[in-house]
Amino acid sequence: MQVLYLGEDVAFSKKIKAVVEKHGFLYKNVESYEKIYKSSFDLLILDENVQCLFDTEFMEKIGLNGFICSPVMVIMEEETFEIKKFCFELGIRAYFKKAEFDYNRLERYLETLKRERENFKILRAMKIAVVDDSVFSLNLIRGFFTNYNVRHVDYYKDAAKFLEQKNKHHLFLLDLVMPEYDGEEMIAHVRKNNPEAIILLITAYKNGGVISHCLSIGADDFILKPLELKLFMARINSCISHYRLNKEVEKSRKKMFELASKDALTGAYNRAYFLDAYKRKTAEMSRKNKAISFVLVDIDYFKNINDEYGHLNGDYVLKEVVMVLKNSMRETDLLCRWGGEEFVILLNNATLNEAEALAERMQLCVEQHDFPQIGEPITASFGVTEKNANDDIESVFKRLDNSLYLAKLTGRNRVISNEKLQIVYRGISRKIEWGPFFRSGNIEVDKEHYELIVKMNELITQYFSGAPREEVVRLAVALGKNVVIHFRHEEVVLKKRHYEKYNEQRKFHRNFLHSLLRHYESLQSKDEISAEDIQYLIESIIVGHIVKNDFKFFSVLKK
Repeated sequence: MQVLYLGEDVAFSKKIKAVVEKHGFLYKNVESYEKIYKSSFDLLILDENVQCLFDTEFMEKIGLNGFICSPVMVIMEEETFEIKKFCFELGIRAYFKKAEFDYNRLERYLETLKRERENFKILRAMKIAVVDDSVFSLNLIRGFFTNYNVRHVDYYKDAAKFLEQKNKHHLFLLDLVMPEYDGEEMIAHVRKNNPEAIILLITAYKNGGVISHCLSIGADDFILKPLELKLFMARINSCISHYRLNKEVEKSRKKMFELASKDALTGAYNRAYFLDAYKRKTAEMSRKNKAISFVLVDIDYFKNINDEYGHLNGDYVLKEVVMVLKNSMRETDLLCRWGGEEFVILLNNATLNEAEALAERMQLCVEQHDFPQIGEPITASFGVTEKNANDDIESVFKRLDNSLYLAKLTGRNRVISNEKLQIVYRGISRKIEWGPFFRSGNIEVDKEHYELIVKMNELITQYFSGAPREEVVRLAVALGKNVVIHFRHEEVVLKKRHYEKYNEQRKFHRNFLHSLLRHYESLQSKDEISAEDIQYLIESIIVGHIVKNDFKFFSVLKK
């Protein structure tokens, strides 16, 4: 945007130039007002050169607009009422006394001028609807918009045809009183489809009560007929300023919301947002009698990534994984960073099978994704569950956590649902890994749990390498004997610690051994042992015994 200065005061010109350029305008000094014809400008400053104001041809050419700021500013040594009155009659509202020049006022004027020019750009980009049964009014508004090169305008003389449209416009100029429909009906129609649009009422009736009511139900402003174009433009300018302000407020609100609800590094929602969403979404799905499921994701060997490649590359991996997960999700799913390298996904209207399918897709996408800054594949493990009617968030996350840990302990880079251990995943058998997940806090209990896992891995190795049936049965029976010995020792430890559920634990042990005995009888009677038999035995000991039962007293032993 450019400011022209017509004057001979070099020192004053330099001061004006400094203010003008500070606000982002170009500045140019012209020697005579005839040269102004060859220049484009947004503001002309006349320093004691008012003769051009009396040149009708010149004034028509520069065209005083209908905004608050006119494109002409007058500076005089002495203020005379006649000149001041003449300027205001022309539409020039910027009149300064040179001796008492107010630079702050000039800055405010420039900022207002800048906003108005920006408003004009917005107006030209807007899609506008004009609804008026008066041909005269429609032509007047059409001429105004054409004169200012505002082209995206639809004109309606018939309100019924207007109401038939979806009317995805940004600005509506609505006649308040029309033959078939009144302003209230049209405002309701507009607001239904365009809650953020600008509505300017046009009316010849000075009924303050009706106008006030229409403003209260959604109109932004009004103007009376007959239309006075400068006032009309000032109203539009005011509405656009409010429109911009609302957009800026909304943008600021969204930014604040994102800062409060999203993880700054990855852009995923944070834990606080998830906990709130959990309450809302679970209640909603329950009310609609629809399923809701969850996926817990953990990047495999993430500590090694940080240690080997540095934390900046670790951050890079986190962001890349989030991008991959988001690209694999449905629009209705919600991804949150649960903590560290763990993420949780809430799936609206999704059964366990659907959640498993999504997790399987995500697992493959992460595995196949290229991480050029790392130069090697990155994988992730997944735990999946569906919320049951009696679940709370604690029970849901207990299943998720356990399922995720089981995925980690059986080879990583896999999906486990509802704590169901899988020693065969996609046709490949996997051993059980010992890890912190199994540590109870008691050396004796941990040692025996570790020995059980060693024997289970030996059983898995022998079975899937094709060992004879007799050898598999022998290993299975040996594993069972270890379980019996372990239960006896575990009860001694719990009794010494005065475990309050000691009797319940003894009862569990008896029932578990009874069930295990039946399984052994079944194994010994079979001519051929299946992978499902081995799976059931190992899952019973790992999940049924350690995960679902022993974990209950780990906190007691760690004290």
